[in-house]
Amino acid sequence: MKKTILKTTATIAAASIAACGMAFAQIDTGTGNTISITDTGVDNTWIYQTSGDNGSVTITQAGDFGTATVKQFSGDGNTARVNQTGLSSNSSVTMLQSGDSNLATHLDFGDSNGLLSVQNGNDNTATNTASGDGNSSQNRQTGDDNTAIQVFVGDGNKAFTFQEGNGNIASSRAFGDNNVFTTRQTGNSNRSTLLSEGTRNTFVVGQFGNNNTVNLKATGNSARVDVDQFGNGLNYALEVGDFANVSIVQFEGFIGE
Repeated sequence: MKKTILKTTATIAAASIAACGMAFAQIDTGTGNTISITDTGVDNTWIYQTSGDNGSVTITQAGDFGTATVKQFSGDGNTARVNQTGLSSNSSVTMLQSGDSNLATHLDFGDSNGLLSVQNGNDNTATNTASGDGNSSQNRQTGDDNTAIQVFVGDGNKAFTFQEGNGNIASSRAFGDNNVFTTRQTGNSNRSTLLSEGTRNTFVVGQFGNNNTVNLKATGNSARVDVDQFGNGLNYALEVGDFANVSIVQFEGFIGE
Protein backbone atom coordinates (compact mmCIF):
# COMPACT_ATOMS: atom_id res chain seq x y z
CA MET A 1 0.00 0.00 0.00
CA LYS A 2 1.07 3.53 -0.62
CA LYS A 3 2.20 5.61 2.33
CA THR A 4 1.81 9.36 2.31
CA ILE A 5 3.00 11.90 4.86
CA LEU A 6 2.37 15.63 4.81
CA LYS A 7 4.23 17.95 7.13
CA THR A 8 4.12 21.71 7.02
CA THR A 9 5.14 24.61 9.21
CA ALA A 10 3.94 27.27 6.80
CA THR A 11 0.54 28.63 5.91
CA ILE A 12 -0.90 26.77 2.93
CA ALA A 13 -4.07 27.15 0.93
CA ALA A 14 -4.85 23.45 0.45
CA ALA A 15 -3.16 20.14 -0.12
CA SER A 16 -4.67 16.84 -1.11
CA ILE A 17 -3.11 13.44 -1.05
CA ALA A 18 -4.11 10.02 -2.36
CA ALA A 19 -3.18 6.92 -0.38
CA CYS A 20 -5.53 4.08 -1.29
CA GLY A 21 -8.16 6.69 -0.50
CA MET A 22 -8.19 10.45 -0.08
CA ALA A 23 -6.67 12.83 2.46
CA PHE A 24 -7.23 16.57 2.61
CA ALA A 25 -5.48 19.16 4.76
CA GLN A 26 -5.85 22.93 4.98
CA ILE A 27 -4.46 25.70 7.16
CA ASP A 28 -5.80 29.21 6.68
CA THR A 29 -3.88 31.45 9.08
CA GLY A 30 -1.29 31.36 11.82
CA THR A 31 2.39 30.53 12.05
CA GLY A 32 4.40 27.56 13.23
CA ASN A 33 1.56 25.08 12.76
CA THR A 34 2.39 21.46 11.94
CA ILE A 35 0.37 18.77 10.19
CA SER A 36 1.44 15.15 9.87
CA ILE A 37 -0.66 12.54 8.06
CA THR A 38 0.27 8.88 7.63
CA ASP A 39 -2.22 6.81 5.65
CA THR A 40 -1.50 3.15 4.89
CA GLY A 41 -5.07 1.94 4.56
CA VAL A 42 -8.21 2.84 2.65
CA ASP A 43 -9.05 5.97 4.60
CA ASN A 44 -10.43 9.47 4.30
CA THR A 45 -8.93 12.32 6.31
CA TRP A 46 -9.93 15.96 6.58
CA ILE A 47 -8.06 18.54 8.63
CA TYR A 48 -8.99 22.20 8.85
CA GLN A 49 -6.96 24.52 11.06
CA THR A 50 -8.16 28.08 10.73
CA SER A 51 -6.13 30.27 13.04
CA GLY A 52 -3.69 30.39 15.91
CA ASP A 53 -0.02 29.66 16.20
CA ASN A 54 2.16 26.67 17.01
CA GLY A 55 -0.65 24.14 16.68
CA SER A 56 -0.02 20.48 15.97
CA VAL A 57 -2.17 17.84 14.27
CA THR A 58 -1.02 14.23 13.87
CA ILE A 59 -3.18 11.60 12.20
CA THR A 60 -2.13 8.00 11.64
CA GLN A 61 -4.51 5.68 9.80
CA ALA A 62 -3.49 2.07 9.21
CA GLY A 63 -6.98 0.60 8.96
CA ASP A 64 -9.71 0.98 6.37
CA PHE A 65 -12.52 3.49 5.84
CA GLY A 66 -11.58 5.62 8.84
CA THR A 67 -12.55 9.27 9.06
CA ALA A 68 -10.74 11.92 11.11
CA THR A 69 -11.84 15.54 11.31
CA VAL A 70 -9.83 18.07 13.32
CA LYS A 71 -10.74 21.75 13.60
CA GLN A 72 -8.67 24.07 15.75
CA PHE A 73 -10.57 27.29 15.38
CA SER A 74 -8.44 29.73 17.35
CA GLY A 75 -5.80 29.98 20.03
CA ASP A 76 -2.18 28.94 20.36
CA GLY A 77 -0.41 25.68 21.07
CA ASN A 78 -3.34 23.31 20.60
CA THR A 79 -2.55 19.65 19.88
CA ALA A 80 -4.69 16.90 18.34
CA ARG A 81 -3.55 13.29 17.92
CA VAL A 82 -5.52 10.52 16.20
CA ASN A 83 -4.28 6.95 15.75
CA GLN A 84 -6.60 4.58 13.95
CA THR A 85 -4.52 1.40 14.00
CA GLY A 86 -4.44 -1.52 11.62
CA LEU A 87 -7.09 -3.18 13.79
CA SER A 88 -9.48 -0.30 13.12
CA SER A 89 -12.05 0.11 10.35
CA ASN A 90 -15.14 2.23 9.74
CA SER A 91 -14.30 4.43 12.73
CA SER A 92 -14.96 8.16 12.97
CA VAL A 93 -13.22 10.85 15.02
CA THR A 94 -14.12 14.53 15.30
CA MET A 95 -12.07 16.95 17.39
CA LEU A 96 -12.95 20.63 17.81
CA GLN A 97 -10.73 22.94 19.87
CA SER A 98 -10.78 26.65 20.68
CA GLY A 99 -8.44 28.32 23.15
CA ASP A 100 -4.82 27.77 24.13
CA SER A 101 -2.75 24.68 24.92
CA ASN A 102 -5.57 22.14 24.69
CA LEU A 103 -4.76 18.47 24.02
CA ALA A 104 -7.03 15.83 22.47
CA THR A 105 -5.86 12.24 21.92
CA HIS A 106 -7.67 9.25 20.43
CA LEU A 107 -6.33 5.68 20.07
CA ASP A 108 -8.53 3.16 18.21
CA PHE A 109 -8.02 -0.62 18.09
CA GLY A 110 -11.44 -1.70 16.80
CA ASP A 111 -14.23 -1.30 14.28
CA SER A 112 -17.02 1.24 14.03
CA ASN A 113 -15.93 3.28 17.02
CA GLY A 114 -16.98 6.94 17.21
CA LEU A 115 -15.61 9.94 19.09
CA LEU A 116 -16.67 13.57 19.37
CA SER A 117 -14.41 15.82 21.46
CA VAL A 118 -15.14 19.54 21.90
CA GLN A 119 -12.92 21.77 24.05
CA ASN A 120 -13.35 25.50 24.60
CA GLY A 121 -10.89 27.15 26.95
CA ASN A 122 -7.29 26.67 27.95
CA ASP A 123 -5.14 23.74 29.09
CA ASN A 124 -7.90 21.16 28.76
CA THR A 125 -7.13 17.49 28.09
CA ALA A 126 -9.31 14.80 26.50
CA THR A 127 -8.06 11.24 26.14
CA ASN A 128 -9.99 8.37 24.56
CA THR A 129 -8.91 4.77 23.99
CA ALA A 130 -11.15 2.16 22.35
CA SER A 131 -10.12 -1.50 22.17
CA GLY A 132 -13.18 -3.25 20.80
CA ASP A 133 -16.03 -2.58 18.39
CA GLY A 134 -19.02 -0.25 18.29
CA ASN A 135 -17.96 2.03 21.13
CA SER A 136 -19.13 5.64 21.27
CA SER A 137 -17.71 8.62 23.15
CA GLN A 138 -18.58 12.28 23.54
CA ASN A 139 -16.53 14.84 25.47
CA ARG A 140 -17.52 18.48 25.86
CA GLN A 141 -15.41 20.73 28.06
CA THR A 142 -15.74 24.47 28.60
CA GLY A 143 -13.32 26.27 30.90
CA ASP A 144 -9.70 25.76 31.89
CA ASP A 145 -7.62 22.83 33.16
CA ASN A 146 -10.35 20.22 32.77
CA THR A 147 -9.57 16.56 32.07
CA ALA A 148 -11.75 13.86 30.48
CA ILE A 149 -10.52 10.26 30.25
CA GLN A 150 -12.42 7.43 28.57
CA VAL A 151 -11.10 3.87 28.21
CA PHE A 152 -13.05 1.01 26.61
CA VAL A 153 -11.89 -2.60 26.53
CA GLY A 154 -14.93 -4.31 25.07
CA ASP A 155 -17.80 -3.72 22.66
CA GLY A 156 -20.79 -1.40 22.55
CA ASN A 157 -19.77 0.89 25.40
CA LYS A 158 -20.91 4.52 25.54
CA ALA A 159 -19.59 7.48 27.49
CA PHE A 160 -20.83 11.07 27.63
CA THR A 161 -18.82 13.66 29.57
CA PHE A 162 -19.89 17.29 29.97
CA GLN A 163 -17.78 19.64 32.08
CA GLU A 164 -18.17 23.37 32.58
CA GLY A 165 -15.84 25.22 34.91
CA ASN A 166 -12.20 24.85 35.87
CA GLY A 167 -10.07 22.01 37.14
CA ASN A 168 -12.67 19.27 36.81
CA ILE A 169 -11.69 15.64 36.19
CA ALA A 170 -13.92 12.89 34.79
CA SER A 171 -12.76 9.33 34.22
CA SER A 172 -14.91 6.56 32.67
CA ARG A 173 -13.42 3.08 32.20
CA ALA A 174 -15.16 -0.05 30.93
CA PHE A 175 -13.74 -3.57 30.90
CA GLY A 176 -16.73 -5.37 29.42
CA ASP A 177 -19.56 -4.78 26.98
CA ASN A 178 -22.54 -2.45 26.63
CA ASN A 179 -21.76 -0.20 29.59
CA VAL A 180 -23.06 3.38 29.66
CA PHE A 181 -21.46 6.36 31.45
CA THR A 182 -22.94 9.85 31.73
CA THR A 183 -21.06 12.51 33.69
CA ARG A 184 -22.03 16.16 34.03
CA GLN A 185 -19.95 18.48 36.22
CA THR A 186 -20.61 22.20 36.62
CA GLY A 187 -18.31 24.18 38.89
CA ASN A 188 -14.67 23.89 39.84
CA SER A 189 -12.37 21.10 41.02
CA ASN A 190 -14.95 18.33 40.89
CA ARG A 191 -13.86 14.74 40.33
CA SER A 192 -15.79 11.74 39.00
CA THR A 193 -14.19 8.28 38.75
CA LEU A 194 -16.31 5.52 37.18
CA LEU A 195 -15.22 1.91 36.60
CA SER A 196 -17.16 -1.03 35.19
CA GLU A 197 -15.72 -4.53 35.27
CA GLY A 198 -18.83 -6.20 33.87
CA THR A 199 -21.56 -5.94 31.26
CA ARG A 200 -24.58 -3.66 30.84
CA ASN A 201 -23.77 -1.44 33.80
CA THR A 202 -25.03 2.16 33.80
CA PHE A 203 -23.63 5.15 35.70
CA VAL A 204 -25.21 8.61 35.78
CA VAL A 205 -23.37 11.30 37.74
CA GLY A 206 -24.20 14.98 38.17
CA GLN A 207 -22.12 17.33 40.33
CA PHE A 208 -23.02 20.99 40.66
CA GLY A 209 -20.74 23.08 42.85
CA ASN A 210 -17.09 22.90 43.82
CA ASN A 211 -14.69 20.29 45.20
CA ASN A 212 -17.15 17.40 45.00
CA THR A 213 -16.05 13.78 44.50
CA VAL A 214 -17.78 10.62 43.22
CA ASN A 215 -16.07 7.23 43.02
CA LEU A 216 -18.17 4.34 41.64
CA LYS A 217 -17.25 0.76 40.72
CA ALA A 218 -19.35 -2.08 39.32
CA THR A 219 -17.90 -5.59 39.51
CA GLY A 220 -20.97 -7.44 38.22
CA ASN A 221 -23.56 -7.08 35.49
CA SER A 222 -26.74 -5.09 34.83
CA ALA A 223 -26.26 -2.60 37.67
CA ARG A 224 -27.40 1.03 37.65
CA VAL A 225 -26.10 3.81 39.90
CA ASP A 226 -27.34 7.43 39.82
CA VAL A 227 -25.59 10.07 41.93
CA ASP A 228 -26.41 13.79 42.07
CA GLN A 229 -24.52 16.19 44.34
CA PHE A 230 -25.46 19.84 44.80
CA GLY A 231 -23.14 22.03 46.86
CA ASN A 232 -19.49 22.09 47.82
CA GLY A 233 -17.12 19.53 49.27
CA LEU A 234 -19.47 16.55 49.00
CA ASN A 235 -18.16 13.00 48.64
CA TYR A 236 -19.72 9.68 47.67
CA ALA A 237 -18.13 6.26 47.00
CA LEU A 238 -19.78 2.91 46.25
CA GLU A 239 -18.98 -0.54 44.86
CA VAL A 240 -21.86 -2.67 43.53
CA GLY A 241 -22.39 -6.17 42.12
CA ASP A 242 -25.01 -7.79 39.92
CA PHE A 243 -28.41 -6.15 39.35
CA ALA A 244 -27.86 -3.33 41.86
CA ASN A 245 -30.10 -0.28 41.50
CA VAL A 246 -28.97 2.71 43.55
CA SER A 247 -30.03 6.37 43.42
CA ILE A 248 -28.40 8.99 45.66
CA VAL A 249 -29.00 12.74 45.93
CA GLN A 250 -26.91 14.89 48.24
CA PHE A 251 -27.44 18.58 48.84
CA GLU A 252 -25.44 20.97 50.95
CA GLY A 253 -25.28 24.74 50.67
CA PHE A 254 -25.96 26.56 47.44
CA ILE A 255 -24.32 26.47 44.06
CA GLY A 256 -21.96 29.38 43.76
CA GLU A 257 -21.70 29.73 47.52
